[in-house]
Amino acid sequence: MLRNIIFYLIAIPSTLFFSTLAIIHPAWGTPIMRIWGRSVLFAAGTKFHVDIQGLDPNQTYVFIGNHQSNLDIPFLSYFLNDYGVRFISKESVFKIPFFGPASKRVGHVAIDRSNRRKAMRSIEEAVEKIRSGTSLIIFPEGTRATEYDELQKFKSGAMILALKTGVPVVPFVMRSTGEILGKGSGWVKSRRLELRTLPPIDAANLYSLKDREKFKDDLYAMMNAAYKELPHG
Repeated sequence: MLRNIIFYLIAIPSTLFFSTLAIIHPAWGTPIMRIWGRSVLFAAGTKFHVDIQGLDPNQTYVFIGNHQSNLDIPFLSYFLNDYGVRFISKESVFKIPFFGPASKRVGHVAIDRSNRRKAMRSIEEAVEKIRSGTSLIIFPEGTRATEYDELQKFKSGAMILALKTGVPVVPFVMRSTGEILGKGSGWVKSRRLELRTLPPIDAANLYSLKDREKFKDDLYAMMNAAYKELPHG
């Protein structure tokens, strides 16, 4: 009970404050994301083990990873901040008061998966953002998981995005964010967060757009195996 009180007393005001700051000063987006992410980590009282190796902060990447919790965004905003990342998120996120406008101002990309035409326009917007030097994070499962034995099946949009840009793909897997604060739950539990990046993949030289289903299947198999190797928090 005390942990939940502490979490919401810190996380909500912190999100409101940093969202307002981002709306006013969007150029400060990257450091704002880092400090906000760290404040949420502190509020959750989370311990973590992070394994990020072989990445160049000066290189642009497409980060592709699993999705379990609303905590994923602040956690990754902190852990991957050195790479200047932005997120591709479902359109409803951008309708959240303060947080949504702030997300738009600092350069996150909205995607409407219910409308194929709008989704493809969002992918094109994301492609241009990556070509201009911004690394993006995308969750190919499409929604937060509620079961944690293995990853959910991937959708093809992330593969199309990665192949169109031609930049290296960095798969990553996380465990325990869903167990800390799961989908539909308001209770924060004590767990150790695990985050591991896998070696970058030169996907554009290995697959064509016509091969996106094979790329999706290969990436899923690789990431699911790595996910199952992560210890439970």
